[in-house]
Amino acid sequence: MASLEADLARVRRSAETLGRDLRTERKRREEENGRRDAERKVERGRARKEVEETRRELETVLRERKQVGTELRLVHERLDLLEGESERMDALRQAPFAGVLEPAERWASAPLLS
Repeated sequence: MASLEADLARVRRSAETLGRDLRTERKRREEENGRRDAERKVERGRARKEVEETRRELETVLRERKQVGTELRLVHERLDLLEGESERMDALRQAPFAGVLEPAERWASAPLLS
């Protein structure tokens, strides 16, 4: 009978020790999960900021690209006008500011005033 009581006491101590160990392990896991969740939250915040910044940069690049396209279209339109075969364009190409013809050539090709 004494050996049974001794075994019972030993099992009881083992069960209490196991219960304390389980509580300690549960607490450690909860703290670890809490820390991990906090790190994930911070990382998500960082990722959101990075995505927002990248989106703003992309919008800026797209705006600049659209503006360059518009400017390029205007340059092509002006070039088409300057290369046109109309009388007005011939006069503009021969204007003093154009710098295409030398003065003697410009005066030689200018229409005579009567």
